[in-house]
Amino acid sequence: MYKYYNANAVNRYTDDCVIRAISCATNKSWDYVYDYLSDIAQYEGTLFDKRDFVQDYLDRTYQRLPEIRGSVGYISGMFPNNTLLITMPGHIVCSKRGVVYDTTDCRNAEAESVWLVEWEWIYTLSFLWYNNHKEDYDMKDKTMIEKIKIVSKYVMNILAFINAVIIGLSPIWGWNLDKITDSVSIIIGLIGVYLVSGKLFEIKKDVNTEIGVG
Repeated sequence: MYKYYNANAVNRYTDDCVIRAISCATNKSWDYVYDYLSDIAQYEGTLFDKRDFVQDYLDRTYQRLPEIRGSVGYISGMFPNNTLLITMPGHIVCSKRGVVYDTTDCRNAEAESVWLVEWEWIYTLSFLWYNNHKEDYDMKDKTMIEKIKIVSKYVMNILAFINAVIIGLSPIWGWNLDKITDSVSIIIGLIGVYLVSGKLFEIKKDVNTEIGVG
């Protein structure tokens, strides 16, 4: 989805995509972002619309998403609950909740890099974790049993992460979520038993094969 957006202080059409995109992503005024980036660029002895400056600033400030390929519109649709800054050759736009904001519709342009500005942590960390371990969870040429095991491992790791966060934050915020954490622990345990029993069965099968037992 695309929505027209021009944050320029005097509503001019000019090459201010860096200011416009960051203004949209951070809910700051065009003037504020202009002055802020100008101060940083001046300190570094460069211009704030230079490619290297922009990428270094975004890397220092936000989380870059690795190995994401596709059009601006496609990537925007992948993150319907997040705010993104998306670069392409010579341009940068903001995506909020699956909507691309800019003075022109660039959804068909090929994205170059993507940064997370605002995010729902469980969904996003799950995505990042999966992206970094996707080779371990490749479904290609897998049997149904193997696919079930892959999904089980993925679910178990996500539940373990969520459970650890809840347990860690509960005493800080005064939450009484013992029933939830106990229930999640039971589910993790059951999945673990399933995975371990399957592994033990495979080991037993291999041993029997080696000693000639049918």
